[in-house]
Amino acid sequence: MMIATCSVPISDRIREILRAKLEAKETTQVEIARIAGTNQPSISRFLQGKHGLHTPALDRIAAHFNLTVIEDDGAE
Repeated sequence: MMIATCSVPISDRIREILRAKLEAKETTQVEIARIAGTNQPSISRFLQGKHGLHTPALDRIAAHFNLTVIEDDGAE
């Protein structure tokens, strides 16, 4: 399980993780689209930062890749 602590928007952190997985050839945009329940062009635009994904799609991606996202409000 990967834990992503976020002081940036959750979608930005998931975008970073997906880019790393794509670069490492661990997945494809088509596979991410299937997981998210959307199409490849939408994933491409999401990865480019041109638009976001709905929360249910982000939740499906996080669950598939065993991501636990913890929002960091900066307080200690």
